[in-house]
Amino acid sequence: MAKKLNSIIQDNIFIQSLEFGITKIDTGTSYVEFQEFLKKVQPIMQQDFKHYMHVWFYENFYVKAIYDQVKDLRFTSGTFSDNNLKNFDNQPAIITADAYQKYVDYQELKVAYHSSKDASRLATIAILITAIIGILQIVVAVYT
Repeated sequence: MAKKLNSIIQDNIFIQSLEFGITKIDTGTSYVEFQEFLKKVQPIMQQDFKHYMHVWFYENFYVKAIYDQVKDLRFTSGTFSDNNLKNFDNQPAIITADAYQKYVDYQELKVAYHSSKDASRLATIAILITAIIGILQIVVAVYT
């Protein structure tokens, strides 16, 4: 189970996408540049997933030209289609504060996950040491 969770943590395309946005926080990016990044991370994507990532980008990256139109709407409402979004694909974009906070929360969760694994190992070692000391006390008591 832990191996599976580690591979999910390591390979998650959404986390990698947030990291991409964070690396571009000073210079900005565009959806076109984001697409190139996606091709490297996930070379084969079904059309539905491509559409979802197109929508996801505009939900997690601030594009001034479209922000006022979408800040209170969900793309899934059908208001925006890929064709409407393509008009903004070359516009400069930066990761939103909300998306950045999601990444920070994820990093904190990842640290907590690894800390709990370490604590669990230490607790197991402590139990073994306690058991060995208990057995030694019995052995010493019997043979003295």
